[in-house]
Amino acid sequence: MKIHIRSNKRFLKIGAALLCFALVFGQAGALLAGSPGTGSGAASGTGSGVASGAYRDVAAQLAAAEAAKPLFTLKDIQDLARAHGAEARQARLGVANAEAGRESAQIAVYDAWGAASQPPPSFDTGFPALDEAMAQLMSSMGMGNAGASIVGASARLEEANISLDDAKATLETAMEEAMYNGENLFFSYLQLQRTLTSLESALELSRQQVRIEELKATIGLSTATEVQKRKLALAELEESRQALLNGLDMTGRSLMRQIGKDVDTLFRLDPSYSIEGLRTVYDPEQLADLAIKSNLNLGVLSRSIDKLADTISEPATGQTMRSQLAAQRDSLILTRNNLTHSLRLLARSTATGLETARADMALMQRKIDEKQLAYDVLELQVRLGLAPRIGLQAAEMELLTAKNDLLKAQQDYYLSLRRAALLVRGVAISPGGGGGF
Repeated sequence: MKIHIRSNKRFLKIGAALLCFALVFGQAGALLAGSPGTGSGAASGTGSGVASGAYRDVAAQLAAAEAAKPLFTLKDIQDLARAHGAEARQARLGVANAEAGRESAQIAVYDAWGAASQPPPSFDTGFPALDEAMAQLMSSMGMGNAGASIVGASARLEEANISLDDAKATLETAMEEAMYNGENLFFSYLQLQRTLTSLESALELSRQQVRIEELKATIGLSTATEVQKRKLALAELEESRQALLNGLDMTGRSLMRQIGKDVDTLFRLDPSYSIEGLRTVYDPEQLADLAIKSNLNLGVLSRSIDKLADTISEPATGQTMRSQLAAQRDSLILTRNNLTHSLRLLARSTATGLETARADMALMQRKIDEKQLAYDVLELQVRLGLAPRIGLQAAEMELLTAKNDLLKAQQDYYLSLRRAALLVRGVAISPGGGGGF
C-alpha cells in the first residue's frame, strides 16, 4: 500500500513538472511570436509585462538596424554589375590596350607618309651629270621603300581597327556576363537566406525533441541512448547552420564585389522580380542558329581561318611555311567545329530545359497544395487534442520547405530565361553560372 502511494506521488510530481514545462514553453513561444499579451501573458503580472516590453524594444532596435542597411533591387544589381563586374573591368582593359595599339598604328601611317614626302638628298661631286644620276637613283629607291612602309603601316592600322572592334564587342559580351553573374549571386543569396530560415525552424524543433526525450528518460519512457541520438542530430543541424552562415557571408561578399561595393557592406535585397518582357518559348534549332550566328568567338575564329587560307595561297609563301600555316588553320577549324557543336548542345538543352522547368514548377505547386491540406488537417486535430503540437511544427516545416523549393525553381527559371535571351545575342553561359564561350 505504501509503495502504491509513493508511486502515485512520484507521478504527480512528474505530471507537475511536465505542466510547468508546458506553461513555460507556451509563454516563451508567445513572447517570440510577438503576442499582444492575451491569455497567460496578460495574467502573468508585472514581470511578464517587463519581459514583453524588453523584447519589443530589442525587436524595434533590430528592425531599425535592418532598415538602415541599403536596399538593392534586382534592377540595381543588374545595372551595377554591368558597370562594375569583374568581367567588365577586365574587358575594359582590353579595349584600352586596343585603343593604344590603334593610336600607335595610326602614328606609324602618318610617319610613313611623312617620310615619302621628303625630298631626295642632293649630291655635289663636281660632276653635274653624276650628281643628277645619283639623285634620281636615290629618289627611286626612297619612293620604293616609302611605298612599302606605307602599305605595311596601313595593313597594321587595319588590323588594329579590327582588334579594337573585337575588343569593344568583347566588352559588350563581358558586361552581359557580368550582369547575369550579378543576378545569379542575387538569387543565390536569397535562396541561402530562406534555407537558413528553414534550418532555424528545424533547430528549434530539434531542441524541443531533445527536451522531450530527456523528460521521457526521467520517467523511464526513453533511454540515454535515444537522448544521445537526439543530441547528435541537434549538433549536426548546428554544424549545418554554421556552414550555411559561412556560405551566406561569402555569397554576400561576392555580390558586393560584383556590383563595385566594399565587400564588408551591410545590405538588404528586395526579392521581387518579374519575367515580363522575357521570351519564354524557343525553338531549339532556331536558338542554336542565332547563337552560332551572333557568337563573337566564332566570328574571330572564322576570320583567322580565312586569313591563314589567303596567306597559304600566296605564291610567295614557301612550302615549309605553307605546311605550318595549314596545320594552324586545321587546328582553328577543329576549335571552331567544337565550339559550334557546344553552342548547339547548349541551345537545345536551354530550350528544352524551359519546358521541363515549367512542368516541375506545376508539380511543386501541387505538392504545396498537398502539404497545406495535411497541415490544415493536423492543425484541426491538435486543436481537438487528437494530435501532439510538435507534430504540427514538423508539418509546418514540410510546408515551408515545399514553398522554398518552388521559389527556388521559379528563380532558376528566370535565370534560364535570361540565358536563353543571351544566347540569341551570341553570349553563351553555362547553367552552372558564368563563363561565357
